[in-house]
Amino acid sequence: MKAVARQYFWWPKINEEIEKITKHCKMCQENAPMPASPDVASWNWPSSPWKRLHLDFAGPFLGYYFLIVVDSYSKWLEVIQMKSITTTSTVKELRKLFSTFGTPEHIVTDNGTQYTSSEFFEFLFANDIKHTRTAPAHPATNGMAERYVGYFKKQMKKMADDRRSLEEKICGFLLSYRTTPHSATGESPCYLLMHRQLRTRFSSLRPSLSFRKECDVYDRNTVFSPLFKVGDPVYVLNLRSGPRWLPGIIIDVKQRSYDVQVYQQVWKRHEDQLRKRSLELKDKSPELLDTTLTSNTLGRQFNSNPDGLLRGIPTRQTNKTNINTDINKPILSEVQNPPDQPIVTERRYPERIRRVPDRYK
Repeated sequence: MKAVARQYFWWPKINEEIEKITKHCKMCQENAPMPASPDVASWNWPSSPWKRLHLDFAGPFLGYYFLIVVDSYSKWLEVIQMKSITTTSTVKELRKLFSTFGTPEHIVTDNGTQYTSSEFFEFLFANDIKHTRTAPAHPATNGMAERYVGYFKKQMKKMADDRRSLEEKICGFLLSYRTTPHSATGESPCYLLMHRQLRTRFSSLRPSLSFRKECDVYDRNTVFSPLFKVGDPVYVLNLRSGPRWLPGIIIDVKQRSYDVQVYQQVWKRHEDQLRKRSLELKDKSPELLDTTLTSNTLGRQFNSNPDGLLRGIPTRQTNKTNINTDINKPILSEVQNPPDQPIVTERRYPERIRRVPDRYK
């Protein structure tokens, strides 16, 4: 308009008057282009972690909605898988999150209905949390959450050929992200939030000295003199139905636990679950009581005879060997059975015919 007017006319303040005409033109103003973008206004840097959180929803994506929560200080990322994004379900998930990391001072969201409801306002008011909502159709105000929504979707698409479940993919993605130094801070999100590095599979490549010291202290604290030794007769706490205490024999000594042979079974018990048992054998013939047996000898005999016959275990005998089978009178030696008269033990469970599974038919 100015160029055409200058070709034929001139008067003082011609440019200003032509501009005034366009400013008062209704059609020109309704179809005017977007104004020039001002300088980008960035959020201030919080003084400590978990003070200001940026929230946004991603989805529907892969059949679910995902609540994206980002800490503006440490760049810690939380991805919460949800089936619905109502106010009640959103408040429920935020309660779980705040119970772990505490309540923040400030949260930034968009104008979704779950953030503008009275229920959400009461939840924030009860926890003294300031709430800032972005301008409608202006996602740049909550740009941090928007960027992480796109980042999360991109990472999930990269794992499309992965056969793991969706939960396993999310866990692997979060662990990798949280332990990787961030380009904006130079530190990993887990270190800025918790002041420690999360342990990963790569951590075993650089074992820490503190872990070795802790192991040494643990080894010194666990040095003890065992209360029982291999071959000692004891009473064992019965954790099943029947008598409270059953007789048994120590067959293996561990830290503070013992393997005890009770009848035809081997039970593992703590030393607090064992009592000493005195032997009162009426028949002390060398055949039944061998006083020369040591702990190592008894252990070797048990390994060679895992059924543990004739060592304090009552069994049904078919031979005529004079053997005392009273459970209160255990026998510490092994009797050589005649080859023509084997020992027959009573089965604990009846025999049954095992069928081939259907999948192999």
